Amino acid sequence: MASSPAVLKKIARMKDAIMGAVDVPVFTLWKDESLGFPNKAAARLMHQDVDPTTADAYDLLSRFRLYTEDFKRELAPEEFPIVQLCRTEKPFSRWKVGIIDAKGQHLSFDVCGEGIHDEKTGEFLAGIVVLKDVTEWYEYTGRSVVESSGTGWANAFHPDDVPEAKRQWEHSLATGDQYAIEYRCRRYDGEWRWMLGRALPLRDSRTNTIVKWFGTCTDIHEQVQARQEARRTRQQLLNVIEHAQTTVWVVDRDRNLTFLEGKLMWDDSETDITEESIGHNVYEVFGRHRGQVDLPLYRAPIEMILDGKCSERVSEHHLNGNGRWFRTRFIAMLGAGCGNGGVDEKKVEGVIGISMDVTELKDHEARMREQEKENMRLLSAEAAAKAASSLKSQFLANMSHEIRTPIAGVIGMSELLLDTGLEPEQRECAENIQRSANGLLTVINDILDLSKVESGRLDIEEVQFSLSVVVSDVSKMLSFAAERKNLRFESDVGIDSHQDIIVMGDPGRVRQILTNLLTNSIKFTSEGYVSLAVKIQKETAETVEVMFTVEDTGIGIEEEVRKRLFKPFSQADSSTARRFGGTGLGLTISKNVS
Repeated sequence: MASSPAVLKKIARMKDAIMGAVDVPVFTLWKDESLGFPNKAAARLMHQDVDPTTADAYDLLSRFRLYTEDFKRELAPEEFPIVQLCRTEKPFSRWKVGIIDAKGQHLSFDVCGEGIHDEKTGEFLAGIVVLKDVTEWYEYTGRSVVESSGTGWANAFHPDDVPEAKRQWEHSLATGDQYAIEYRCRRYDGEWRWMLGRALPLRDSRTNTIVKWFGTCTDIHEQVQARQEARRTRQQLLNVIEHAQTTVWVVDRDRNLTFLEGKLMWDDSETDITEESIGHNVYEVFGRHRGQVDLPLYRAPIEMILDGKCSERVSEHHLNGNGRWFRTRFIAMLGAGCGNGGVDEKKVEGVIGISMDVTELKDHEARMREQEKENMRLLSAEAAAKAASSLKSQFLANMSHEIRTPIAGVIGMSELLLDTGLEPEQRECAENIQRSANGLLTVINDILDLSKVESGRLDIEEVQFSLSVVVSDVSKMLSFAAERKNLRFESDVGIDSHQDIIVMGDPGRVRQILTNLLTNSIKFTSEGYVSLAVKIQKETAETVEVMFTVEDTGIGIEEEVRKRLFKPFSQADSSTARRFGGTGLGLTISKNVS
């Protein structure tokens, strides 16, 4: 067994090692002030290195440069807190001093002093002081020692955070629990920074009562900001998942869920099962409710990916219960850990599943297919209608030619008959035959033109002709028709023989359009006038723009009826045909040949 001196030497060395490992300056002084001992942190504040076992205590203390807290006066050794502790044998705390170290740095300290007593007799043996460096507090906050004295230190904290910090501090004082809280502190530049305040109680070994508290303040502003940003990002992700009707989940190699956001597809309830599902077997969780029916659709892709047979799979399935369609993408999560502590980037660590409600997409696809079928049916019907219309127009064109030949014979023979000496009754019958034949020929010509238009066989000539001559001929011809109905025919033609314009076009079609328009005006006007105005709107070296205007004082046309005017066989009123005659083709033909 080792001798007592050897044991004491070992104990002394271990105590020295403990004191040296403490990064807080600590100084001890025997009660008669004959021997002092600083730890390594305190020795670094001295201006010269001293061996405490051989040097005089006062010589040791003289190596420190202690000042008042405002550094206005240097303290004598007998004013040092450790000397006062040994002389008064009274503990103290929050004794503020300033120290100028060997490097010339001005440091501020809070000093706490306690006595070392004999465990049996309670005799005061030595004093020990602990120096807490508060220099960083003053530099960080930019507040002076005076401003931080008493409760002034609390003014550096955000007023919104003080009540909670105070409540927790009072709780720690009452219970002795560790104090830990986050609050905002105003830095020297005015910026509010997040801090972590922590404090632990120091208890008396004999009575277990709290002697003092040791606390720290740590700037954690960047960590808090990163945490808040991560929280915002997570909330944004959850909002996206919720509104996108998507479920995201992750399973590890043990088939346990490590992440689950979004409600299960087959679960129509609003209950959030995320927390209770994490850490549970994926097949157990997905096997609840109606999910058991769909388990094979999940089990096969998960097992294939975990076995390394594929890295990605996609499946679609329809839930009979709620009639919804879902598409799930299974993706391998790489980067599993190895036995040596490393990470294998090629090894499958788990499976990521993204399930999306595609019911609307499926419905849209179904509607598109139906629409495509309907479009094909309509295209077929349109093609058939066009073919039937073309056959009809071709038939009408052929029949019109066939009918016009005998009608021309009737008209010719009636004209010859009228040239003979006929009795009044016979002449009246012959004239009636001629008028009817001319009326029938007009109808046949209109039908022939319309059929040519519809079948695309209407030919438009392009020859030189005099526009003034065509307009003059039409005016003369229709003026006689107007006079027969006692109507005034007005002609305002801005083109005369001196301004004759030779143009390229189809004079017959121009004459046909003007005749149709003027004939309609004369037909539907019982009194007043019918007028034709022709004016040159714009003329260049190559083109001339002419405006034709036909006006009358007839029965007029209602706004609702105008939409039907240019449709074949359509008139403003069904009674119009009975009263005025006509087929309703004139305007249709005029529009198509213009």
